[in-house]
Amino acid sequence: MGLGEDHEGAGYLPFEFLGDFLTLISSEGKVFQGLHYGDLNWCGNYSLDEMYALEWQAWLGNGRKTLGDKVGTLLQFDIDSEPERGMEVVRLLEKSGIRASVMVFNNRINRRELRESGKVHFTDYDLDFGLLNSLATKGHISVGYHTNAMEQALWNPEASLEIFQKDVEELRAKFGSIEIFSPHGGIAGPSKTNNHDIPMTSHLQEEMKIRWVHNRRAPRFNSAFSDGGFSNPNRPEARLDFVKFASALLPRQRARVLIHPQYFTFPHGDVNIEKVPIHVLRESWYQEILGFYRPDQLRWAKLNRLETSSVGGQFASSPWLGFPRNRNALASVVAPLGARIVKWISRAATRW
Repeated sequence: MGLGEDHEGAGYLPFEFLGDFLTLISSEGKVFQGLHYGDLNWCGNYSLDEMYALEWQAWLGNGRKTLGDKVGTLLQFDIDSEPERGMEVVRLLEKSGIRASVMVFNNRINRRELRESGKVHFTDYDLDFGLLNSLATKGHISVGYHTNAMEQALWNPEASLEIFQKDVEELRAKFGSIEIFSPHGGIAGPSKTNNHDIPMTSHLQEEMKIRWVHNRRAPRFNSAFSDGGFSNPNRPEARLDFVKFASALLPRQRARVLIHPQYFTFPHGDVNIEKVPIHVLRESWYQEILGFYRPDQLRWAKLNRLETSSVGGQFASSPWLGFPRNRNALASVVAPLGARIVKWISRAATRW
C-alpha cells in the first residue's frame, strides 16, 4: 500500500525507541517479563460473564509467582495499516525472543473509502506468514484476529457474525491456531456502532474456541498503555508518555502495552516530522525521544514548526537510560500498599 492510499500513520516515533524498550523485556532484561495471551490460564472457560474473573483469580493465585520481582508485561501489536512496518517489529521480536501477541486482519478495509462512500474495498495487506507461523509454533507469539467484521458487514450485526466465522476459518488455514480476537477501532456506522459492537456470545466463543481479549471486553491488568489515537487532539498528550507509564509499574504486577507499528519509522528512517501533531510535538517527553534518536529533526521542528528561538535539540542519553532506578524508588514506597490491594482483590474475586 502506498503512503498516499488511506495512510493511517507515517512514523511519528523512531523505531529504535521501541527497540530499546523491547531490549528491557528481552530474556536478558531485569525489569520486565514478556507475556502473551496464550500464557493466561482461562480455566477452560469461554463465558463472557465468567472467564475474565476466573482468569484473574488464577493469575493472583499462581500466575504472578513466575514473575519474581519483574513486571509482567503483555505486549499486543495491532497490525493495522502498513503491514511492512508491523513485520519489522515482528522481526525484532524474533531477534530478541520476546513473547507478544500480534493481531492481524483477514482482509484490510480502505478506511477512507468506507468513510466517504460507505463502500467496502479491500487493500493490499502483505504479511510474512512464514515468519509469523514460525514464531507462533515456537510459542514466542500468539496470533489473533483483529476483527473488522462489523465494518465489512456495513454494521449489520447478524451478517457480521457470518463474516467473523469466515475470517477466523481463513486465518486458521493460514496460521493453524487463532484463539483470540480484538475488535479493530474502525469507522463507526450511521448508528455509531463499530467493530466492538459485534454480538458475540459465550456459546459462539466456546463453539469456535476463541476468546475476546481487548476493546470492550478484556482480561484484567493492574495498568494499561495504548498508543492508539496518537494524532487525536482530544486525547491528553500526557497519556502517550510511554516512559512515564513504564516508570510507574511495580514488581509482580501485570500490565498491558498496546502498540501500533504504523506509528513508528522503519529502522533508522526519518520521523515524518511535518505530520507529527503539533500538540504532541510541544511535549517535553516527545522532544526528549526525538532529541536522542533524531536530533537534527528536532532542531528542524523547533525552527520551522514550533518557531522557537532556542534550536538546541541534542539529548545525550537515551530516555531508557537508568530506567529501573525510577521504578524501584517508587516501588519501595508503594509496593506494600499494592500488596494489600491485590490481596483484597483476590478475596473479592472469590465472591464474584
